Amino acid sequence: MLILFYAIMLGHTMFALVIVLILKGEMATLDSSNNMLLYVSAFISTSAVAAGYILYKSRINRIQENDATDKKLDMWRTAFLIKMMLIDVACFLNLTFLMLTNNRIFLYLYILMAIIMLMNKPSQYKTIEELQIGDEQI
Repeated sequence: MLILFYAIMLGHTMFALVIVLILKGEMATLDSSNNMLLYVSAFISTSAVAAGYILYKSRINRIQENDATDKKLDMWRTAFLIKMMLIDVACFLNLTFLMLTNNRIFLYLYILMAIIMLMNKPSQYKTIEELQIGDEQI
């Protein structure tokens, strides 16, 4: 799962680097022509992160204690990927708006979304705790 997580992170990080290198020092600050895109970006980013957490929690709560470990892990993977993809959509949206407007506020929003994604990095400890399974079952 870590390989997939790093692949997702690497994808939008490389895209961000390419955009920043293409734009170089031409990035502008916020002006009135970009206000609507800023509101759209903030709304979609916030909604995507919130929806990711809500869907993740609801899917984790559906896992039964008496389910087999393999089934629990499959359901956890699905829930985790849904959460990561929703945050990834917000990352790419901010990068797209950055590319269209050259406004650095979208770069800052992208960095915030990437940090949120990094904070949700999967680990064996978190998985064991969330699924309430033994260390030897993994």
